[in-house]
Amino acid sequence: MINIHRFIESFIDIRTNAEHEFLFNSLQRTGYGLTKEIKNLEKKYDCIVIDTGGRDSKEMRQAAKYSVIALAVGTLLSGIFIFFMRYFSITDGILWELRYFIVALAGSIGGVVLFVFNIKAFGIHNFLAIISHKKYAFYLLLALGVTFSILQIFKQFFHIT
Repeated sequence: MINIHRFIESFIDIRTNAEHEFLFNSLQRTGYGLTKEIKNLEKKYDCIVIDTGGRDSKEMRQAAKYSVIALAVGTLLSGIFIFFMRYFSITDGILWELRYFIVALAGSIGGVVLFVFNIKAFGIHNFLAIISHKKYAFYLLLALGVTFSILQIFKQFFHIT
């Protein structure tokens, strides 16, 4: 019987028992030895495929649920705005000028929802522990600086009257 949680292992066992030629080499490693093994294999092979376990878990289902909710929020808000624009035949004015911004904002609101879910799942203390690391704090400040710069550049090209 094939164990679907160990598909590659089952696949190799079937080919070995049927005395078929090996199409690839396979090994199973976990823990701290994995990194060392990958570095050793890099010297021998041009391509290494790492198959991680895809076991179902409560955490994976919760993460999938949060992702779908965040996508649904962004999509729903965008859809509502587009419906509103078409239903009222808005083709000029401030809403018309800002239509792309508002649709993008709807997607960003979905991102904020996902952020809130992550804070809820991992806790504010864990989040602060991650961003308090100097490297991540630097990346966060860099991202904020780049975003601010891009907004300043675009502000020079787009004038809303």
